[in-house]
Amino acid sequence: MDGGRDRSKMSHHCPTVGQTTNTYRPRATDPSAAAISRGDSVMDAGATQAEADATQERRDLYRYVTADSAEEYIAIMSLFSSTLLADLSAGEAQGALKRSGTQISIDDLEVRCRQLEQWGNLVRSVRVARAATVAEWVSCG
Repeated sequence: MDGGRDRSKMSHHCPTVGQTTNTYRPRATDPSAAAISRGDSVMDAGATQAEADATQERRDLYRYVTADSAEEYIAIMSLFSSTLLADLSAGEAQGALKRSGTQISIDDLEVRCRQLEQWGNLVRSVRVARAATVAEWVSCG
């Protein structure tokens, strides 16, 4: 308890003022990624190593579709791609996924988001919690 406030019951989207929270947002992809998803060849016999590396990076964007726990990865990517300016913490994403019928622990969600970041699908950023007024801070409790 903290001043009559039970922190264990606070929402994940309302961290303590000054606390940083990792958030994730979709990474922009280039148009040739669509060609790869259709199976089109974007490489020719004279391709450079840089071009080959770029092609592999684009292919990595789709690894989540066949990975273990693919259903969870697909639900996460659907969430992040469903809005133009998604910037969600794991707690916010977990709440949205739960409302849409996908149950995933906060720890598993964080692991999935980190993996999607490694594959190039998401970009991590840091959000610092700020409350403009006491009323705003109290509303989180």
